[in-house]
Amino acid sequence: MDAELASVFTRGLEAKADLTEVELIQFHAMARDWLSFHSECLWLSARGMLDEDGHMQANGSLRVLLRFPGFRAAWRLSRIPFSKAYGAFIDAESRAAIAQGQPLSYLESWKAALAAEENGGIR
Repeated sequence: MDAELASVFTRGLEAKADLTEVELIQFHAMARDWLSFHSECLWLSARGMLDEDGHMQANGSLRVLLRFPGFRAAWRLSRIPFSKAYGAFIDAESRAAIAQGQPLSYLESWKAALAAEENGGIR
């Protein structure tokens, strides 16, 4: 990913107020594309064309993204073309994600993983 887009995505997830209109459009497009991908995964899974591992991976990634306020805000702006059933699903997942709180940034997670490696790694 382009470094500039990675910065936009990170700042968008964290709902940074300094996003420009163009950056917001870029972030929203990335979030909307991810929601479309996830919706497609559920459609494929319901028809037996995506195995349980793929289904669980897509839902797990969604749950992490929904913990970020910017992704939830992008969902609010994106929901119209999605089915009511998908909207209800995302809304329920959003409520659960809010209860978990915002995760560490990717950089903070990376530093924590490095520290774990220095202390013996995976056991």
